Amino acid sequence: MELLNINREESGERIKPYTYHHSRPIDFVNFGPVKQLSPLKTQPEDPEYAQILDSGYKFIEKRLGFYPLFLAVGRTNSDLFLTGFQDSDISSEPKTRTALFSFQDKPRNGVFMDFHQWNVSVLNMHWSGAPTDREIQSIFKPSWIRNDWISYANKFPGSVQMVVPDLDLSFADMVTVKSNEDKNLLTKLGFGNVVVAKLIEEK
Repeated sequence: MELLNINREESGERIKPYTYHHSRPIDFVNFGPVKQLSPLKTQPEDPEYAQILDSGYKFIEKRLGFYPLFLAVGRTNSDLFLTGFQDSDISSEPKTRTALFSFQDKPRNGVFMDFHQWNVSVLNMHWSGAPTDREIQSIFKPSWIRNDWISYANKFPGSVQMVVPDLDLSFADMVTVKSNEDKNLLTKLGFGNVVVAKLIEEK
């Protein structure tokens, strides 16, 4: 199994960087559009945490008009840790099988968010109360354009995420899995750019 490097050079020439990343259980992958899975259904083993996540997602739904599907934003392996892909350990029992979908171009209808402000203000609102207007401004930073967000992600890896109403997985520029079995499965679904690799954090 090779080590995942999302922005390796090919033939000595720098390729266009993979910037947007989404991980999901393989059982919920199809060659086409997908929507967010409710944590109330996907995490029944931890109902309290699932409820916290669902409340946070519904907060976004109320503000943006859709139940959000999340992507990590960034051009280093460190950014990929926001996706949770590293949590799918093929040596664990029962096995958690996930696939990581990486995109070069910004998905349509994507809304950037500050991950840390989201985590503090929204996911903690069960204890600290609903976010203030100022905190909401800090989450979405409405005055920022795409280049501001990418620059921020480059300077502070693991700090930027994006939410979309749906995501067409067939447009992924690279798909990463952790076993040849999963590679064969996704190849049969129609994905032609699947690699088997292990995610390591950059130092």
